[in-house]
Amino acid sequence: MLSKIYKQNNTDVVFENFGDEIVLINLKSGSYYSMNGPGSTIWELLLKNISPIQILEFIRQKYPENEYEDTFKKFITVLEAEGLIVPTGEYDQTGPGTVGDEFNHLLHQKEKAPGIPLIKIYTDQRELLLLDPIHEVSELGWPNSGGKEPEDE
Repeated sequence: MLSKIYKQNNTDVVFENFGDEIVLINLKSGSYYSMNGPGSTIWELLLKNISPIQILEFIRQKYPENEYEDTFKKFITVLEAEGLIVPTGEYDQTGPGTVGDEFNHLLHQKEKAPGIPLIKIYTDQRELLLLDPIHEVSELGWPNSGGKEPEDE
C-alpha cells in the first residue's frame, strides 16, 4: 500500500478544497467525507503522484520525533477502502523525488510538524446523495420520467 502511486477515483468521487479542509463525496456509496489540514495536505500530495512511502519518508526526515506512521497508514487504508483513491502503479524508487518541495510549498506558513491526518466519514445524507433522477428517465431524456411517455398533442 505505501509503495503504490494513487490517483483520485474520478469516476465516483468529487471534492472541494475549503482551505484547511477538504470535503469529498463518493457518488457511488453516498458517503461524504471531511479531511483536516494534515489530511488535506496528504490528499493534495497523493494527487500529485507522490506515493505514501515518499510522503512518510519526508515526514520522518523533517520531523524525526513525530510518531506518525500507524496513523498515516490507517489514513491511506481508509482512503483506498472507501474508494476515494485508486492505485495506478508502483512507486519507482529510481525516479526523482519532489515530495520535499511540494510538501514545503503546502506547509509554507506552518512552523511545526504536521498534525495527525484525520478523515471523518458521514453517511447521514446517503439516500439524498444516491438520488439520481437523471438515470430514471424515458428515451426522450430529462425531464421526462421513465414511467410514462408524454402524449402527442
